[in-house]
Amino acid sequence: MSPSSSKPSPGLWQPNPYANFPGPDHTAFLASAAAATGEDESDPVLAEANARATERQIAFFRSIPWCAALLDRPGLTVAQSESRRLNRTALDALCSRTLNQPGAIPAYIIFYDANEGLPPSSSSSSSSSSSSSQPNDEPLPLITQIYSLVALGPLVNGWTGICHGGIIATLLDETLGQIFAANGRHGRLPGTKASAVPVMTGYLNVKFVKPVRTGTVENPRVILISSRIVKTEGRKFFMKADVKDEQGTVLAEADSLFVMLKAKL
Repeated sequence: MSPSSSKPSPGLWQPNPYANFPGPDHTAFLASAAAATGEDESDPVLAEANARATERQIAFFRSIPWCAALLDRPGLTVAQSESRRLNRTALDALCSRTLNQPGAIPAYIIFYDANEGLPPSSSSSSSSSSSSSQPNDEPLPLITQIYSLVALGPLVNGWTGICHGGIIATLLDETLGQIFAANGRHGRLPGTKASAVPVMTGYLNVKFVKPVRTGTVENPRVILISSRIVKTEGRKFFMKADVKDEQGTVLAEADSLFVMLKAKL
């Protein structure tokens, strides 16, 4: 579809910044990873690749009016998901490598209120701190809701122009898990990043309401996924999520149980 001959379809954006290079910087990174040394956290090559990819993905969504309206709300933390970050291991390889392609899922970010549940006196510094604590060492309240913007290209199709149901289930599971990544980033889960106990999916029930449309390599279609914790019981977290299009139409829903393990894997 040429911009000069017809208008973009609703929810699409032209031109796509990913159309002229192989993915958000990960191909060049992978080519040099074997020869590089150093830990991920202190590796300047890795840090630069992740910063560049994050900047481009956020810019992509801000170029779409309905997405920009969501991201421009005050007080939000907007970031690349932890699972999307490039690393030198097979950790989160599905999201950071396999699906991180121009024709698959070329852009994926999360956004949330990092001050959720905090008293006004501590909320001003919480978004920049990952080790905040309340007086008397009381545990910080959990961040219970995050949102994700995901761009879908043709390489995640089942039927032509329709996202495969297994990919939708994967995205629901993935974005629900990002709630715990966000809480860990802001010091609201037990343990440090190096010693944190994993939280894993106990079950995931998905209801497919309407087909989830995909776009083209040049014009991926964008969906909004809302994920939230609805109840906690000890180490158990009962959760819900839904997938919507730009009109707010619900396309898929999920209810899920996540469980915090008793020890590291």
